[in-house]
Amino acid sequence: LLLSKFHLSWKVLLKTPPLLITEFQREREREREREMSPVVSECAVAKQAERLRQDGNTCFNKHRLGAAIDAYTEAIALCPNVPVYWTNRALCHRKRNDWKRVEEDCRRAIQLDHSSVKAHYMLGLALLDKEEYSEGVKELEKVSLVEIEG
Repeated sequence: LLLSKFHLSWKVLLKTPPLLITEFQREREREREREMSPVVSECAVAKQAERLRQDGNTCFNKHRLGAAIDAYTEAIALCPNVPVYWTNRALCHRKRNDWKRVEEDCRRAIQLDHSSVKAHYMLGLALLDKEEYSEGVKELEKVSLVEIEG
């Protein structure tokens, strides 16, 4: 009798999906979403940084250097390992003759991409402005080497 009663209740349980399994499945789905969210948010951040770069380019072309610098700075804050954001901001500083900042941004861009012609060129100009002629010439020579090798 006990066995048949247990067997009957077990059959009833099998006909309806157990709540525990459903909750387990939901938790698994939530966990997958959490695992994917960094990838999604990284993509969103990269897209936002790229939009800021484009805004910076637009401002630069309209000779609004302050706004361009702000846009590139925001892009750098979001994605600091993208060398073009650093070189674009350095170009704005160059237009303002702020050679110290040109040097800083170009050095960072070169750390990220040793073959950046734009960064080596502007760094060379910044060093020449500081009257560090031998270092400036070395950077400008690197431009020629990068162009030949590239």
